[in-house]
Amino acid sequence: MKMNRIVLLAVGTALALAPLAPSGLPVPAGRGAPAGAGVRAVAVAVRVFDGGRFVGDLALPDFELSADGVPQTVEALYRVGKNAITRRDGNKDFLPFVGRRFTLLFQLFEYHPKIADAVRALFTEELRPGDSLEIQTPVRNYKLADQAFAAKPPKVLADEMIDIIRKDINAGSMAYNSLMRELKRHIRAIGGSNTGGSVDTDSEGADVGLEMLLPRYREILQKLDVLRRVDSGQMIQYARTLKAQIGEKLVFYVYQREFRPELSPQAIDDIVGNNQEKFNVLGDVQEIFQTYQQSFAMDVPAMKEAFADSSANFNLLFMNKDPERIGRVVMREQNTDIFRAFADIAAATGGTVDTSQNPAAAFKNVLRAADEYYLLYFTPTAEAAGGAFHPLSIRVKDKNYKVVHRMGYFGS
Repeated sequence: MKMNRIVLLAVGTALALAPLAPSGLPVPAGRGAPAGAGVRAVAVAVRVFDGGRFVGDLALPDFELSADGVPQTVEALYRVGKNAITRRDGNKDFLPFVGRRFTLLFQLFEYHPKIADAVRALFTEELRPGDSLEIQTPVRNYKLADQAFAAKPPKVLADEMIDIIRKDINAGSMAYNSLMRELKRHIRAIGGSNTGGSVDTDSEGADVGLEMLLPRYREILQKLDVLRRVDSGQMIQYARTLKAQIGEKLVFYVYQREFRPELSPQAIDDIVGNNQEKFNVLGDVQEIFQTYQQSFAMDVPAMKEAFADSSANFNLLFMNKDPERIGRVVMREQNTDIFRAFADIAAATGGTVDTSQNPAAAFKNVLRAADEYYLLYFTPTAEAAGGAFHPLSIRVKDKNYKVVHRMGYFGS
């Protein structure tokens, strides 16, 4: 597609981005790649709110910062608005690069028309010279080429990107949605077979009974779980690639509420009651019930530490939706485990969780919260600089403000 070659550069497979850095720019300590030997300064982006209002008149002496519970000396403060330093305080100048790197990660099983509004708002209202943009769809990754903004108006670029996102989401979700449709057919077939007759599942072209329907139903459930599984190791590696990038890293993980069709308790009771002599059917029902209770393991503490250490601002945009209504079927929400994991990651990085049926409004809300911040620098003591994770605590003296920041860092 010619448009892709002009506007976007494919940059690899999902969650496997190579470290990117603009040439010729300084790499300040604690804000990108390690600088020199010994203990390096650590940079922490801090957002301070009084209710919903950003507190923008604070100075270096207003902050108290501790690492591992030990008070640290804040050596420099920068007040940043969008991608520009508006004020500096302190005797040292760490020359921070504050250009913004936007990354949009789409983990969706169906395209939502409001996504177009969010992308247009990003291109027409938020992106500025010096910013960069990467987008990961279920199919591939894209990086906005440097010449794109000079070549085309923001609205044109937005429309081209929206078309790519829509097509990729539809293509990437085909396997998941096909299995979901088959799952619903099998549930209806199981209900019909339990009434005493046999039912055509539309997939086999022949009448089948519970002995065939129940094992296939369980197999589809297991395949769906594989498609939605989150690999902790892959996420941790992605966080490490983020750490290698300089600037303000704003990550938006767009995730959709999921519902899994399950047999209702009444339907299960009827199957068990009507098949007391069929031990294979009873065994299949028991295995299906166990499948309902299963959840895949994620190393959430390790993911939280990795993303906090990356200094990225990770934001979860959770798209809400209402479940279908199907007779004798329970539409059970199945994304609670993933939601909690990524909500914890957002909290660990000082990011935001927004739940809405309107991704455009959620995106704008997160951007408003992230647009302004303070960048604090401190140099840890040598004793605190080992390879362990070091928790951070930051407060404003004599004020009951809400202070948002990453939860810690790994010593170098």
